Amino acid sequence: MVDALRPEFQGQVAFVLADLNTSEGRAFASRHGVGNTTLVLMDRIGNRLETLVGIQEEDLLRRRIRASFGL
Repeated sequence: MVDALRPEFQGQVAFVLADLNTSEGRAFASRHGVGNTTLVLMDRIGNRLETLVGIQEEDLLRRRIRASFGL
């Protein structure tokens, strides 16, 4: 679902994927206490704004992204 929203938020939100099959991805997950199918919304300096666990509907993701980033 996140991929479907990328064009809508282009230039406003950076979408970064942590591949949990890599050591860097596992380190990110461990550092933030998250696992598979987790969306972590962070500000520009890395402060966590919100965490969504599990598969989310596109409209809910859109609303949460807008609310978290004031869009």
